[in-house]
Amino acid sequence: MSSGAPPGRPAPTSTYGPWRSTQRRMSAYDPNAVSPAGAVGLMQLMPATAARYGVADSTDPSENIAGGATYLRDLQAHFGNDLRLVLAAYNAGEEAVERTNARSLRTRRRGPTSGGWSSSCGVEAGW
Repeated sequence: MSSGAPPGRPAPTSTYGPWRSTQRRMSAYDPNAVSPAGAVGLMQLMPATAARYGVADSTDPSENIAGGATYLRDLQAHFGNDLRLVLAAYNAGEEAVERTNARSLRTRRRGPTSGGWSSSCGVEAGW
């Protein structure tokens, strides 16, 4: 039975799809990969994100995958299971996606005649 991992690489510990595609796309399954921005390991965790999720060694596949999968799960809860926003936040950061999403909501919900904000804009405080 195949583990789903490339030869010589650790077997995945979960069947959660986005983390596997994130590994492939971000690091090409290289646990020592380092991006120009400083993201490290299979899941390409930034140092602050690794620290936030208790990853002491970002090049350790088990730690890196556990941290990255937990981060994806938290993003999924935060962005209401919208995979487009989850993956954008994983790549660009939660704050960048929130700023962009809030701008998009405000632009789409301007009142057509008043030129101002629609009373049904629905943008919550903190966005």
